[in-house]
Amino acid sequence: MKKVQFELMQPQEIIDAKKSWNSMKSFYLPEEIFALGVRIYLEKLVVQGYRLIVMVNGHGATNQIQTLERLAKEFSNERKVTVLTAFVAMPDENGVIDYGHASAAETSKVMAIHPEAVNLSRLPVKEKPLKYRYWAVVDSDAFLGRPNADFEVQDDPRLMANPQRGEELLNHAVKQIVEKVRHEIESWTEDKEKVK
Repeated sequence: MKKVQFELMQPQEIIDAKKSWNSMKSFYLPEEIFALGVRIYLEKLVVQGYRLIVMVNGHGATNQIQTLERLAKEFSNERKVTVLTAFVAMPDENGVIDYGHASAAETSKVMAIHPEAVNLSRLPVKEKPLKYRYWAVVDSDAFLGRPNADFEVQDDPRLMANPQRGEELLNHAVKQIVEKVRHEIESWTEDKEKVK
């Protein structure tokens, strides 16, 4: 079993962290614990007779996405159920997916759903660049291994986040998820026709 590892902050990091409101580093459940929790929910849905289950991930990291996909395949192959996965960050018209953390795209989605949960005034003034490590605001490119040279946010929520953008991004994601589900259900109908 993997153990949760904690890093000791260096003195300068502690001083810098006190300047920001994000002094707590991210805390993730070990994958096996996350998988166990999801497995329990899936088992209960199967027992209740669901034939199609769609797990929509709105904020998970790569390992969590992989865990959901693995469980979806396992349940779909071994039980009388189809389990699909979907991610709220769906490809745009150019095929680009924004995986940013608290970036303008993600912040916009929260503004559209729960505007009271967003307080951009807690970030430094707009003229001061946001460093990834101090504010936990990270661009998609950084997660894809292509951070900018200064490790500063480009998709800055202070400058580019708004509820309208969030509404557009969420509507786009919903349309794509609905299409995925519709395609799956139509394939059931086609398979049924083939059996006749």
